[in-house]
Amino acid sequence: MDIMRQHYRNLGGGTWKFSQDERILMMKESGVGTQDILDIIENTYTDIPIVKPQTTADIYNEIEGDREQIESTLQDIAEDDPDLAKVLIKHHRRMIEIEDSKISEKDKLIRKLSPKKRVDRLIDMGAHKNRELRNEMLNKGIANKEILQMIYKRTGTY
Repeated sequence: MDIMRQHYRNLGGGTWKFSQDERILMMKESGVGTQDILDIIENTYTDIPIVKPQTTADIYNEIEGDREQIESTLQDIAEDDPDLAKVLIKHHRRMIEIEDSKISEKDKLIRKLSPKKRVDRLIDMGAHKNRELRNEMLNKGIANKEILQMIYKRTGTY
């Protein structure tokens, strides 16, 4: 991870002057996970879980192809497992909305995190103390009513 942090810093200065969004896209294209990219950018460390549970995003990411092929696969899944398909279709719509939005690559990464990880990230950023930052996160779709309630339960402040 430290080597990736160094590469990230090198791409931003010196001979190469890539923007943060360009560096994030490079890491995404290289297959670096969302949580890892955010850790690299913000120079933080996240503990590795002993057993990684399979998430909706993991299942969704295993589906390959463009939008039409993914939607076709989701229809096939709906015939076998309607409950799983419902969750995957909701996730698919959210991913399309995120990709089509006009926000920075870093904000897109944060939006793709699970609600629990987004709450952790927003608390680390100080959104529970800073009204302006919280409103910015609401406008970008990173935070919503559910996220704000989770923050309130953990910190006692909005």
